[in-house]
Amino acid sequence: MGQAEVDVTDWIQYFCDGMAASVETVRKSADSQRNSGLRITSSHQLDARQRRVLELFSLHKTATSKQVAEESRKKRSYRLAVE
Repeated sequence: MGQAEVDVTDWIQYFCDGMAASVETVRKSADSQRNSGLRITSSHQLDARQRRVLELFSLHKTATSKQVAEESRKKRSYRLAVE
């Protein structure tokens, strides 16, 4: 059987199930952190790219990987408020 005839359906299902489980774990962790009242302070040192991505999520409930990539490449300067 050549590559054109190989059925990869089971592998795709396995991969998608694993991705869904990973994303759910991250979502639960993010919810937990958000509900804990965690605030970014001077002890949380974020680089410019991390600050831009964080701002993206503060403006939108969801974001695509393309939006995150585009935001990561933008050149901006920020001041991070310190509590």
